[in-house]
Amino acid sequence: FATLLETWKIDAVEVLEKGPLRAALWVRFSGKNSRLELTFRLESGRNAVDLEARVFWNERGARLKLVLPGMNEARFDVPGGEVDRGAVGEVPARRHVVGGRFGFASDSLASYEIKDGALRPTIVRASRYATEKRHTASEQPWKPAVDAGELRFRAVLAPGDADWTRLAQELEKPPLVALCPYKKWEGKGKATGLPPSASLLF
Repeated sequence: FATLLETWKIDAVEVLEKGPLRAALWVRFSGKNSRLELTFRLESGRNAVDLEARVFWNERGARLKLVLPGMNEARFDVPGGEVDRGAVGEVPARRHVVGGRFGFASDSLASYEIKDGALRPTIVRASRYATEKRHTASEQPWKPAVDAGELRFRAVLAPGDADWTRLAQELEKPPLVALCPYKKWEGKGKATGLPPSASLLF
C-alpha cells in the first residue's frame, strides 16, 4: 500500500498569454525538496487543454502522481489494442487513458492508477536501482535513485468523446521545424514541375 508523503501546494501562478486566440497559464507546485511547473495552454477552435510540464525532482523512495478527479474506470491504450480497467492498482498504458467525461494523453508517461474516483498518472519515481537486498530510502545515501534531476513531458486533457488517436499522434509526432539556408529560386522544380509561385509554402 502506498503511503502519502506530501500533498504539494501551489505557490506561484502567472498568466503568460491572454488573447482572443491563445491563452497560457503557468502554475508551480512545490514540496519540501522538489517542485513541478505546469503550463496550461488553450487555443481558439481546439476543444482540449494542452499541458507542458517540468519537474525538478530530488527525492528518494518516493513517486510523484498527478491526481485528476472524475474517473472510476477507463479504457487504456495498450500494445495491440485497448483494455477496460477500474481500480486495480498501478498499470501500464501506451499513449492515452479515456474514461467517462475526459481523457488524458502524454508523450512519455506510461504508468497509471485509478483510485478513489480519480485518474493518477505517475510522473516520476525515485526508486532504487535493482539490487539483491531491499533498502530503505535513508540507507546507503551514496547510491543513486532513478529519475533524479530535471524532467519534462507534454500532455493533453480533452472530453472523453474526442479523437484520441489523433490527439495522441500529435503528441507522439509533433511538427518539426528545420532551418535551411536560403537558395535562390531557379524556375520550375525539375522533379515536381511546380511553378515558382502559388505552390505549397510559397
